[in-house]
Amino acid sequence: MIKRSLLLISLLISIFCQAQFEKKVYIDKVKKLCPFANVVNVELKNKYVEVEYFCNGKWTLIGMGLNTKILFTETKVEFPKPIMEKIKDKLNKHFKGWMDYKHTLVEKPDSSFYKVTLINNDQEEYVYFTMHGKFNKTIKTTVNRHWTTNSLSKCSAYKDAPYPFLKPDNIYNMPKTLKEISGISLANKHTMFCIQDESGIVFKYNMEKKELSKFFHFTHKGDFEDLTVVGDIIYILRSDGTLFHFNFKKMNGKTNKTVVPVNSMNVEGLCFDKRTKKMYMACKGQPLNGPITHREIYEFTLSSMKKPVIGLTIDMEEISRWVVKNYPSLHVEDVQFYPSAIAIHPITGEMYILSAHDRLIAIYKKQHLEKVYPLPADIYYKPEGIEFSEKGELYLSSEGIKDDYVKGQIFHFDSQSKTHV
Repeated sequence: MIKRSLLLISLLISIFCQAQFEKKVYIDKVKKLCPFANVVNVELKNKYVEVEYFCNGKWTLIGMGLNTKILFTETKVEFPKPIMEKIKDKLNKHFKGWMDYKHTLVEKPDSSFYKVTLINNDQEEYVYFTMHGKFNKTIKTTVNRHWTTNSLSKCSAYKDAPYPFLKPDNIYNMPKTLKEISGISLANKHTMFCIQDESGIVFKYNMEKKELSKFFHFTHKGDFEDLTVVGDIIYILRSDGTLFHFNFKKMNGKTNKTVVPVNSMNVEGLCFDKRTKKMYMACKGQPLNGPITHREIYEFTLSSMKKPVIGLTIDMEEISRWVVKNYPSLHVEDVQFYPSAIAIHPITGEMYILSAHDRLIAIYKKQHLEKVYPLPADIYYKPEGIEFSEKGELYLSSEGIKDDYVKGQIFHFDSQSKTHV
């Protein structure tokens, strides 16, 4: 029995180290192309990997196969003036009212073309042009355009929403340093701790004064997804399952670090349930060697962080069926659910799981899917954080856009007794 346990532990460690190693391989590949590259994100897509980085101050996105073969490179550029005039004429004719947000050059082994990113309220559109300024193809990439505030307000399934998602009670606009806010945790009525996904800094935000009051530098750059406060200790989640933790009242520059061996390459959600004294960790990525439609929620106590167990397995197909059945007026055929944050309701014990992709909140009770609520994109650009107050007030945080078209925001909703649509 002991041998089998040791073998299992060894296998888990091996799988975890392999996941870490594979991520490093793609970063090393980028470093060969640009030795001083500032890598800001590495993300596993469907059968390929995207790496976002800055090379000599220039934004670049590179796509690589699982064997690190380069599939495409996208860089921010200025279009030649004659080409830009042709493109503007076409955009004014076919996309009137849209904001021309970003210009990039996409280079593939067999072709090159220009790409224009357009934004209009809840929609994001990629429009492609040939190197001569002619339409190449148009790809609609915003899969979550299915629902808006107007369309959701007419859905009968939305009438019993536990919070007024379509009309937040308060909205807090974040400063530029928290434009890419990725996680929130409430310490008390007026103090919210925040993390953004590119730097090892925890920000202390004063909800009453609506300003940053302090920050804690706990490590160097990384891919930080969420955080939670337990007493005087802040726990910060890195996407590889590593937890950084320190006492924010006695911070002396030193930080503890614990690797939680979960069976996923991409972990995004973290919360602590004061009632059960358990920590919950939500995996955005599928289980290694597991079903592509499953996502796992791990649970553990503070004294057993090295021994997490699966507390809930999310079936994306179940969530998709629920949305299709209960929101027929939205005319959707399927949805995708990738957990980006998690919180436990302090009164009901329900588990609220947020997905930035397709902007959904799924509510589970005793491991059973109770409800799913789509969030309108005209309010929530990229929702990645969720938190409850002790009284049951809800907070959602949403990332902004780098050019300040949309700011990072925190949305506040009063307790359930005051909800309405």
